[in-house]
Amino acid sequence: MSGLSARFRVAFCCLLPALMLFFICPASAAQDPKARKREPSTPEQRAKFVEFARQLEADPLGKDAQGMRGASIQWLSDAPDIKVEVCDLLPDLLHSKKNYSSELFGQMVISSGAFVATFPDSADDHLLVNTAGIVGTLNAYQAILKSHPDSRWPLLDELIKKSNVGDLAAYVQVVTAKCKQAVPPDDENNKNKVVAANDHLHRGNKLFDQAQYQLALIEYTRAAALIPDQHNAYHELSQAFYSLKNYDRAIEFANRAIALEPKCWLCHQALGNIYDDSGKPEQALIEYSKAVDLAPNSGRPLYNYALALNHLNRNGEAISALEKAIQLDPQYSSSYRLLGMLRAEKGELYVAKAQFEKFVSIESRGDRFERVSGYLKPAVHLDGEKVKQGDPQIEAYGEYGLTRAAWMTSEFKKRNPSATVYERTPQEELAALKNEADKWQQTKKEKPEAKDDQLDRLLKIYQSEQLEAFVYNNLGDHFRSQLENWKLTNPNGLENFRNWAATNSVSVAPLHQPVRVEWLGSDR
Repeated sequence: MSGLSARFRVAFCCLLPALMLFFICPASAAQDPKARKREPSTPEQRAKFVEFARQLEADPLGKDAQGMRGASIQWLSDAPDIKVEVCDLLPDLLHSKKNYSSELFGQMVISSGAFVATFPDSADDHLLVNTAGIVGTLNAYQAILKSHPDSRWPLLDELIKKSNVGDLAAYVQVVTAKCKQAVPPDDENNKNKVVAANDHLHRGNKLFDQAQYQLALIEYTRAAALIPDQHNAYHELSQAFYSLKNYDRAIEFANRAIALEPKCWLCHQALGNIYDDSGKPEQALIEYSKAVDLAPNSGRPLYNYALALNHLNRNGEAISALEKAIQLDPQYSSSYRLLGMLRAEKGELYVAKAQFEKFVSIESRGDRFERVSGYLKPAVHLDGEKVKQGDPQIEAYGEYGLTRAAWMTSEFKKRNPSATVYERTPQEELAALKNEADKWQQTKKEKPEAKDDQLDRLLKIYQSEQLEAFVYNNLGDHFRSQLENWKLTNPNGLENFRNWAATNSVSVAPLHQPVRVEWLGSDR
């Protein structure tokens, strides 16, 4: 049948301005369905319908959800080329009026329709269509529970457990059979099983790319049944279970793929990923090593090998592997990102910066691009518990942080052109404190009532030309050589400063700056 059966139609028309562009249903037509012109849906309408389906799965109780849901079901019932046979897949919901049952049942219909709109050639594959409907319902159900945790359905809770381990299709198979809906034959009598299997793999890969893992598992399982002596389907099954974090099943199918094709380096790499993400880096390292041996001219298995080394805190070896990976595959962005992170951990900030810059030049969009771009921009953070918005001392403390950031990112490198490791110096601290004192002095002129014990002490030291001695007085053992060199030109500097401080009742203790500077992923 086309659209939906009449008893499931919702007379809900023209509720949202956004829907008007795609789901047009004049009032007169809504009153007389036969008068409505039933033209085939357009690609734009189908794409918008799928978009709304995903929005409703993510936010089924949002401000516009009710109107969107009603108009979507109305459009689905009117579309002559989108066929959805509504089945009592979730009987507990259909026969109840509690816990948002109507919203959840409506979502099942809409999500089923979204699958058909995306894969019209599979409209008669009720196992896929019904699985898509239940997956969408479970997504909406979990979204509802976030704001209404008491609105539980035992059946849906059980199906979530099945979904999490990749066993949802077994339930759908049973209820589909009860509905007497046809499921396509298993292709056992197909003359060209390889072609049929590849069709299933192709569709499974499309579903996998859409994160529809339950549906992908169905297609991969069908492919494996057709070509049980080939590794491809088992490898894809492994990847789907891996994405569901069902690591035991993922390992099982990865090993089956490798048994059939021991030279499949992608299979060894995939098995390494599973071991690594399940907290077994030693076993991951073994699989990555095999992948490296099988693909000696590819940098990608070397990257994964380096990642496992990093998880084992063998960062020196990881850096060497990454440098080799970059030589083999200079356009593989992930190697630069990880190498930048490891170099930054060692304090080799300027080498790390170059790696991050290379990464963003290759991978110029997406979440990872945004994150690494943020690493490259120094950020000054003030302690919100000690400095409040509007406090007069914000600018002075901010100036301290900004000066340190400038030294870190450029000034230190200018003074030390061959340096790879950034090192905080007395000169940096002196410059930062001077600018902080200048800014506080300016603030005090504009706001004479402004007070801050630390900044007032700093300003007094600065105005008495004791700032340099104050810095060297508070150097730790790490700067012992710089202190000794300073004493050579200022033999009485520290003694004079301490005498001055005692006379003027000024503490010589270091300042506790309520500010931190972040660059290249960490505080510096």
